[in-house]
Amino acid sequence: MYRLSGQVTDAGTAVAGQPVVVVDTADSDPTNWTVVGGDQTDAEGQWSVAVPTPDVERYHAVAQFSDSGTLKNAESKPFLTGQPVVGAAAVSLDFDILSPAKSAGTAISDIVINQLTVSEGSGSTVGDSIGSADATVNGPDWVTGTYKDNYALQRNGSGQVEDFDATYLQTAGNITGPWTVIYTVENPVSTGGVHIGASNGGGVSGLLFGNKDFYGNPPTDTANLGVQEAAGDNLTVYGSTDITDGNKYRIAWTLNGNTLSDVSLFINGSSESLSADRDETPSGFNDLPPFYWFADNESGSADKSGDATIDNVVVADAVLSSSQIQDDYEDQPWSHITLNI
Repeated sequence: MYRLSGQVTDAGTAVAGQPVVVVDTADSDPTNWTVVGGDQTDAEGQWSVAVPTPDVERYHAVAQFSDSGTLKNAESKPFLTGQPVVGAAAVSLDFDILSPAKSAGTAISDIVINQLTVSEGSGSTVGDSIGSADATVNGPDWVTGTYKDNYALQRNGSGQVEDFDATYLQTAGNITGPWTVIYTVENPVSTGGVHIGASNGGGVSGLLFGNKDFYGNPPTDTANLGVQEAAGDNLTVYGSTDITDGNKYRIAWTLNGNTLSDVSLFINGSSESLSADRDETPSGFNDLPPFYWFADNESGSADKSGDATIDNVVVADAVLSSSQIQDDYEDQPWSHITLNI
């Protein structure tokens, strides 16, 4: 989901405590238009509604309120070039990002232990702004765009980001949690690949994130998690959203145990239904080597590689709440729609 947000003002004064509805006008037949959501303006006249796509042209916001018995309303469409005027009073709908930017490091700093926002833009190192898990860029390209801190890393045929030394996740006693791992992925290859992964070689003691059938036969177009023990038993689970359609997705995994019921997945801040390809209660683990991005670091060599773009990797040594995960998603610059009229 995305967020459409803004402020309602009347002659420059914020309009508080009044309803705003957002209508989806994508269908050419107005009888098929639907209300996608509504909100009530706060003390500053601000409001926010979740919408399913970033296509701003399809949404139409309407505000209605009473001013000392005088009924007023205003509506907005992207093609308007001036403030809409109704009757004698001008009422504006000023669309903007609702909240100031919040980084995971400040919003949940007490439990985030690693955050790599890919802010450097060039060079051979991705720095960890919270911990000491700096990683080495060996092949992927720096790309610019609407990413956290403007940059991301893209693999196109070869290479990986190496030595992501997330020691908490690598410790055998912590492989099954509690932890939260969050990252942005864009356009992962539909045939599948590991986004972040490490194992001890030969498929024993591993922790893998991606859209790859790494420990079983899950789909290769969904977000997948694989946890495997030294003896071979594993937990392989997957979501339901197609993440290979070219859009950006904020993937958030939480784990606090070794069964399907101990796993949660959030896609763009929303809880996702999960299925298990294998649910074998893995329990006997060895320590893991440092992780690779775009591949499984199988004792120092790349395996199960896949093309994708990755940005803003966050690791926490606790299970984040749904509201914290939503806050993290809304901190991504591409999660907002900004519309000025």
